[in-house]
Amino acid sequence: MIEGLRGHTTGYAVPTYVIDAPDGGGKIPLLPDYMVQRQGDNLLLRNYEGRIYRYPDAHAAAAAQYGGTCDVSF
Repeated sequence: MIEGLRGHTTGYAVPTYVIDAPDGGGKIPLLPDYMVQRQGDNLLLRNYEGRIYRYPDAHAAAAAQYGGTCDVSF
């Protein structure tokens, strides 16, 4: 139900944490199921139209910089 509201209902009605996709992809919510997969140091995200966008994964970059690991899975 929530996914059906996104992109068609004002953002004030469905508050959420989003990423602004590059190249005019718009804002992509991180929940529910808009993160398609992790690919290297990038996340593949799906917008409400079903288009896929590549976005840099800041968590993976920070883990690499400081010698840590990233245990987040999708």
